[in-house]
Amino acid sequence: MKSIYVPANGQQFENYWKNHPELEFNGYDIKYFTEKSAFQHDHALVNAYYNIDIENVRKTYGYPSNLKLLVDSGGFQIASFTRKGKPISIQPIDILRWIEKNADIGMNLDEPVVNDFDTSLKRSLENFQIFQNSRENYNFKLYNILHGHNLTQIKNWYNAVKEFDFDGWAIGIKPSSNVFLQTLGYMVLHENNAKNLLNNIHFFGMSSIQNMLALAMLSHHFNTKITFDSSTFNMGSRTRMYYLPMSARYFLLFGRNKQKLMKTLPCNCPYCRNTNIDFMYSQDNQLVPIIISLHNLYQFVEVNKTINALVDDYDALLKYARSLNETKTVITMQNFLNDYNQHGYQKTYNDYKKSGIFIENFEQEKKKAETQKNINSYFPSKTENVYQML
Repeated sequence: MKSIYVPANGQQFENYWKNHPELEFNGYDIKYFTEKSAFQHDHALVNAYYNIDIENVRKTYGYPSNLKLLVDSGGFQIASFTRKGKPISIQPIDILRWIEKNADIGMNLDEPVVNDFDTSLKRSLENFQIFQNSRENYNFKLYNILHGHNLTQIKNWYNAVKEFDFDGWAIGIKPSSNVFLQTLGYMVLHENNAKNLLNNIHFFGMSSIQNMLALAMLSHHFNTKITFDSSTFNMGSRTRMYYLPMSARYFLLFGRNKQKLMKTLPCNCPYCRNTNIDFMYSQDNQLVPIIISLHNLYQFVEVNKTINALVDDYDALLKYARSLNETKTVITMQNFLNDYNQHGYQKTYNDYKKSGIFIENFEQEKKKAETQKNINSYFPSKTENVYQML
């Protein structure tokens, strides 16, 4: 079994695919899943909220029949726009019918816990009931959702939704950056024999090196297939963020008003070897941001493949983790999983909480993310100036 990285496309990609289907890059299309793509990846995630007006999303974007298509219900977007006072005309039944037409794996219409836990749970339960009672298509998998910011919320949410008759589980626990809290959520499901958990588990919004290492270990430990999604790769189309080769961590910026210091590209991926540094620095070519995102996607997929190849050999995985300064992550995760086997999730949680590995204050984590760039946390302070972003 393995953990599978699923790119969450985002509107930037989908607008290009829909409005400019003729665009090519040196003879390749600007997708990652067709015979004309520079490389192929067999999983993708689309958002029902942003695509609700498209009747057949596979036909519109050209997804082949063998590509595994996951559908996010759009609950986060609906909740966010509602809080901002934007009128939402889409009804839960509309989301369900769209998912039934388009998904291989669909997510229930949840309301993520952003402010009030009880309100989010109540609204989610109402939507889950609609999805269960009104479902017509059983030829795809429809996942239950688990939310929460701490163990108490996770258990309360699970107890409220556990009786629904769905086909798997998606974990949206926040903060998504804390993989140990995510793993704890899985342990709650596992220990309670949650319905249809084996080989039917998805994690929302996770793509860091730490997450990839931990999820591969989780998949290996429980002998279950895991999928996880992220749109981080698509920062190339937003900010020209260019991830370094075989890195899901360090990046450069090919943005405006930057010095053109590099003479060649530091990468031989299918995109970089078919272009040059002048192309990446260009501010006028509409393809550049898309190609940077595809380059990023290739890096994320390859890093995750490497981790999956190593996870069967703990010593090999540990050596790889050491090269990434993630030794502590792998060792802690291994101990965490072993202790769960012996003691269950509650005692394991009690023991590990003292070490501070759980971040259970979501507001505190959000403020931290806003005030500190992720990249800076990985560089020693004395050498930060050496790593200038382009």
